[in-house]
Order: sequence, then structure tokens, then C-alpha cells
Amino acid sequence: MKKAVYTLILIAISLLILVGCTDRLTESGKIVVLYTGDMHCSVESGANKLDFAQLALYKQAVSNSADYVTLVDCGDAVQGSNIGTLTKGESIVELMNEVGYDVCTFGNHEFDYGIDQLEKLMGMSDAEYICCNFMDSDGCFVSPYTIRSYGELKIAYIGITTPYTLTSSNPEVFKDENGELKYSFCQDTSGEKLYNAVQNAVDTAIGMDADYVIALAHLGNGEGYSPYGSEDVIAATSGIDIVLDGHSHTVVESREVYNKEGEPVMLTSSGSHMQYIGQVTIDTRRTTGKNDDVITIRLIDSSDYDRVAGKTEETEKEFEKILGTEIGYTAKTLSVNSENGNRLVRNRETGIGNFVADAYRSLTNADIAFVNGGGIRADISEGKITYGDLLNVQPYGNMICVVEATGLEIRDALEMSYRMVEGKYEDENGSVGESGGFFHLSGMKVVIDTSIPSGVKLDENGMFSGVEGERRVKEVYVLNGETGEYEPLSDSKTYTVASINYILLQGGDGFNMFMNNEVITSEAASDLQAVIEYLELSGGNIDERYFATEGRITVLG
Repeated sequence: MKKAVYTLILIAISLLILVGCTDRLTESGKIVVLYTGDMHCSVESGANKLDFAQLALYKQAVSNSADYVTLVDCGDAVQGSNIGTLTKGESIVELMNEVGYDVCTFGNHEFDYGIDQLEKLMGMSDAEYICCNFMDSDGCFVSPYTIRSYGELKIAYIGITTPYTLTSSNPEVFKDENGELKYSFCQDTSGEKLYNAVQNAVDTAIGMDADYVIALAHLGNGEGYSPYGSEDVIAATSGIDIVLDGHSHTVVESREVYNKEGEPVMLTSSGSHMQYIGQVTIDTRRTTGKNDDVITIRLIDSSDYDRVAGKTEETEKEFEKILGTEIGYTAKTLSVNSENGNRLVRNRETGIGNFVADAYRSLTNADIAFVNGGGIRADISEGKITYGDLLNVQPYGNMICVVEATGLEIRDALEMSYRMVEGKYEDENGSVGESGGFFHLSGMKVVIDTSIPSGVKLDENGMFSGVEGERRVKEVYVLNGETGEYEPLSDSKTYTVASINYILLQGGDGFNMFMNNEVITSEAASDLQAVIEYLELSGGNIDERYFATEGRITVLG
């Protein structure tokens, strides 16, 4: 398949549109920083989301009236769509060049295609990549910061990437030929190494006369990101003025968080998939000094201006025939979300999780199969099912493998997987207790008591190191293939386990308990091929048992 080239056509903004936007966009005498994060390609427009063409138009409109405009990205830009996967992020970088990005930092998914491909993408990019805590043997992999001048004023941009990248991306890409870590993200159990790396970059930038320090962060905000969350970093450092955050997909227009000196730092986050464009405006028409500057932060959505952009479908047409081929049907939608739109697939049993897990076990004939909820990325919508639909569900191209594992190793993996689960899966603020490493099961049933705090211990790299105290996974049963009955898991017995290589062989999401085990099958098929074959075995129709849950995962508490 020849390389896909996704070309963006930028349509000139008409006088009428500019007139209609004048009141909103006039920023004369001011510095405007536009930011995105967690775009995950964003090549497809839709309701309540923007795309690259609209971003380009908005940037141009602001540039026509502002003295200075800088466009930055906070990571996870090049992965998340068919086009991103099929071109290993290259088409997305081409789009970002067309729009005119200036500075970017790494998200965890920038590493999905490997270090060599990351370096290729950086070489293709017109933007400067920065990160203060991604290290190789020589120190920082890229510059920790960059300083941009705006007349007499200087702004330092500091890049920060979550140390959880070591486990949330493919851990193998960070190792040498001997299996030893070749790269690091300044990780430890306390967060101190990260905080020190950030502080050193900030101090150096300020020492080079930076008037403002803006962090391009891919850290996450809210519960579950400690000790590496954006609030943690702010609280442990000083000198940062504004944090543009990503990773958690949360929407924060502007919130004050206090640093270690008790000074307020502005935190903002623009959601995901270009749900919003973030806009920071610094009014520098000062009379005495920095304290006279006025900083405003707002989030721009699709309602802020007319949809005037069009983009070609050159690349999509290249794959249209194969992606649009009908291969099955479902009478009901298998959803990754709850009715409230929260990511249920990351903290509860779901029909789509059961479907994918059964596909893995069917392909391999293993005793049990695990599917990490973070790897299931889209619904299977009611109606016809195409190749492209299933590629959206399983977009990463992971290979299915089979290993032997003891019952105790499986029990440890379950404790690791369900350590974040809470008695309720959502509240007024959205989903709670979610984890990309939440396991969906085939050939197995479990009971989780969430009233018991998790005793899982992690090492400084985020890898499983043991369980202290009472286990919260109270009951574990394995299906007897001969009798059709579920039997208690035996800690001393050996079972065959099917999952993706990311989990079983590479220690992804911290699941290192299987990495040295006997490998029965290293590459049975891709994750996509597994679900396609399982659908075909079902006669092309999704079985109605997947329209509801089956009690494979019972959550108490």
C-alpha cells in the first residue's frame, strides 16, 4: 500500500466572516497563544468538535488582528484514527505543518510507533519539539524548553510528558537490545525526579530573562494521575505562570492552582479530539511591569464561528473501498461509554469488552483471555459493520499472543487491573475509578470488593511489584472447557492466557508478571484480525448476548 498523503485545503476567509468575527478576534497589542492537546488525529469533523481546517481558519483570523500568535500542542496528536495508524503519524504531521504549529511536546501516544518513527516525525515537522523529562544516556532527548520573543517580551515554553508513558505506551521501545531501559521520563514513586527536572528547566529559562513560563504538559489533571499530575507538578515547583495540560481529556477553561510558594498558577485543558481550541491572551500594554499584564484564557468551540472549511478526501478515498466493505451486522450498538457518555469500558464489564475478549480466546483456544479497556477505542454501532468500524475499535495493530501463567500470576494481574475500580463508576463530574488497564475477561469470572483499598505496589517505573494486605479481588473462577462449568482459580495450576503482546510480553500498563513466562504463541494474529474472524465465525451477526453484560465482572462496595 503506497504511502497515504492527506492534503489539507485551506479556504480563504471571506470578508463577511471576518466582519462577523471582528469583535471576538481583535487582539491588537496582545500576544495570543493557541493550544491543542489530545487531538488523536482529528481528521474527521463532527458535532461539537473542530478539525485542522477550522483550526487553520481560526488561527488566520486571529493573526489578521493580533500582533503575535503562537500555536502549540500538548501531545497525543499523531495517533487515534485510521489515517494516523496507516501512515504512522506522517499524514498528521503534514496537516500540522499546513496549519502552522510552532511548538509541541510529547504525549504518551507519540511513542506508539517507536523511537525511530518518532525521530522521523520530528524531522518532518516544522514545529519545535520540547520536553524536560524525556531522557536518554546523553540527557534530555530534545531541548527541555524554547524561548520565543514577542517584541521586548520573552515567553519560555517548557515541555513535560507523563512518566506513566513508560507503561501506557509500548514499554519495549524504551529498552536496549538487552532488555534494559535505555530511556527514562524522570520517574520514581514520589514524583521528585520529575519535579526536579521541571524546576531545573524553569530556573534555566528564567535565568535567560524569560518574562513568562508556559508549560506544555501532558500530565493529566484530576484523580488517578498522582504523583505526576499537573496539580502535583504545580504544587511542587515555582516559576511557572500557566500550565496548558493534556492526557486526561478533561475540559478546564481556567483554574488557579497554587505552587510551592503559595502563588497562583493558571491551569487550563482543552479536552480531546479538538473539542475545543485553547486561547491564552496576554495583554502587555503595561505601565510598570509584569504585574500590570492582563492574562485571559478561554476555550473556543465549533459554535464560535461558521463552518467554512473544507478538506480533500484524497487519503480517505485511497482506503475508502476496503474500509467501507460490509462484513457484518449488529441489531444493537455495543458501546464503550455509559448512557452519560463516560468511558464505561475502563471500569466496568461491557458487551463490547466481552465481544473482543471472546474473539481473542476463540482465535487462540486459550483457557482465558484479557482485553485492556484502554485498547477498545470505539463503539460498534447498530446496523452494518465495516472493516473500518472494527479498525476504529482496535486501531493499534497489536498482535495476539499466548503465554503460560500460574493462577497466582493471573490473580496478581487482576489485582493490578482492578486497583482503581470504585463502587460507583460515575458521578456528577464524570467517570471515576477508570483505568486503561482495566481487564475485560473471557473464560473467567471475578468478584471485586471495592470496600477494600488496593494493596498493589508499584516500582519507580510504574511496574507491578507486589500486593500488601488483603486482596480486593475476592473470587476468581475459570471456565472448564470440558464441563462448561466455572471452577475456582488454583494459584498453583498453570493456565494458557491470551492477550495482546503489549500486555503479556512488553509489560504494558505495568503488567510485568507475564514477561518471562513460556510463550506458546507469539503472533497468532492482529487484534483487528481476531475480531474480524470472530465475527465471521458468528455468521456476520453480533450475538445478542453481547447486548448486555453477563456477570463476568461483579463489583461490590
